[in-house]
Amino acid sequence: MRVSARLFVILCMSLFMLVACDSSDDDDFSSQSASDDLEGRIVFQSNRSNQLTVYMMDPDEDEIEQLTQGRDSHPDLSSDSRIVYESISGDQQDLFLITDEGETPRNLTRTDDAWEYHPSWSPDNTQIVYVSDQDGDEEIWVMSSSGYGQTQLTDNDVFDTQPDWSPDTSQIIYQSNLDGDNELYLMDADGSNIAALTDNDNEDLAPEFSPDGSLIVFVSDRDGNNELYTMTPDGETVTRLTDNDTDDNHPTWSPDGEWIAYQSMDGSNVDIYIIKADGTNIMRLTDHRAIDSDPSWNTD
Repeated sequence: MRVSARLFVILCMSLFMLVACDSSDDDDFSSQSASDDLEGRIVFQSNRSNQLTVYMMDPDEDEIEQLTQGRDSHPDLSSDSRIVYESISGDQQDLFLITDEGETPRNLTRTDDAWEYHPSWSPDNTQIVYVSDQDGDEEIWVMSSSGYGQTQLTDNDVFDTQPDWSPDTSQIIYQSNLDGDNELYLMDADGSNIAALTDNDNEDLAPEFSPDGSLIVFVSDRDGNNELYTMTPDGETVTRLTDNDTDDNHPTWSPDGEWIAYQSMDGSNVDIYIIKADGTNIMRLTDHRAIDSDPSWNTD
């Protein structure tokens, strides 16, 4: 499992680099402002500088700022303006921390010969849940925001990833192929009381709780291709939000729970979009020949 996951990341990096080489002369950034009352800022990954790095934007403005310089991806923005992300160095991938001012990154994990990725801040900004393959396969781990107290939460022979916190930090939702395909699971924050929220023959991916905890947004191919859905935390009431011929991925809630940002493909172009939580009013935030993906939205 470790080898396949690492190969998948390397293949993704290669794809980003190929698109970046084709788009190095295109420095334009255009945005369709959805309204004047969108809160917070969005961090995302992009290869518009010819390698995958972390960027930040205000959803109401046309400005964009590059925050990192390395092979960096999957950023997550805290409500106190700190950014955790994964970065490749040599034969391992660690989690790093910066503020929105982009100072020297600090390595949080420093795990030899292991890959850590998909970090997610707890709503109170004191903990980070993430994925690590240090025990031989991909499991869910948690640590303090300073990198101490690294604790393994799941322990099985399958692929557990994409963790996210409930608003009260008492539970963690994640995806796992425990039953052969990816389903969504919920567990207590200490790794106990694991329960499946979805159970079907399709791929259910990338869950995230709404700020008030009333809904979970996720990705599913249950209707043919990857689309955005919401469901109640008991997994019962499921609503489809997007309906198109392209793949929509990596949804993230706005701080007020009114909007969802996500990545979508228009032809060969992957950009950041937003949609109202009821599935209306889709708008495109970025329009660049590079790949803009994996948004994370939080308060200023």
